[in-house]
Amino acid sequence: MLKLRKVAVTGGIASGKSTVISFFQKLGAYVVSADQIVHHLLSSNTEVINKVKSLLGDQVFTQGCIERKKVADAVFKDPELLEKLEALLHPLVASIIEERWKEASGNYPLFVAEVPLLFESGQERFYDVTVAVVRPEPQVNERAARQFTQAEKAKRADFIIENTGSLEELEAKVASLYRILSTGEDLDDESRK
Repeated sequence: MLKLRKVAVTGGIASGKSTVISFFQKLGAYVVSADQIVHHLLSSNTEVINKVKSLLGDQVFTQGCIERKKVADAVFKDPELLEKLEALLHPLVASIIEERWKEASGNYPLFVAEVPLLFESGQERFYDVTVAVVRPEPQVNERAARQFTQAEKAKRADFIIENTGSLEELEAKVASLYRILSTGEDLDDESRK
């Protein structure tokens, strides 16, 4: 049995990553989102919630629940706190994605994970293929400043999906890439970028 190919999709803020992931899912891929995993951890994992509380204090809670916007406001003003929060969350997210990949093996033609900070966190080494979604829009907020530029992500990725046209055009690009990635064949240098 062929090993289930593990693909990471990354890109800048509002580049269209989630839309690309939804198209992969529609085509039959098993998809997972790092952001959704983080949201789940911050809302239901008691151990993580307690660690975030000891790291950031009560000010990030509203009625006993972590409010992600307050977390973002706190950590994006303090790079040291952000590093500590990422050191807490990134290994957990990577571990959960790995578990999901093992569960999906043998049942799906392709495994696709949406990982916004793929290259920034050094997680690209855990994937067989990396895809950058790029869109010609400026990124000008604090979060974007912490990320690599779209050009840098594109340079590091194995494949690039340019989100420059209609939704139908984007879906066609994803379908074309899906056909390449789900065949199970070795990817030669000619098929990349």
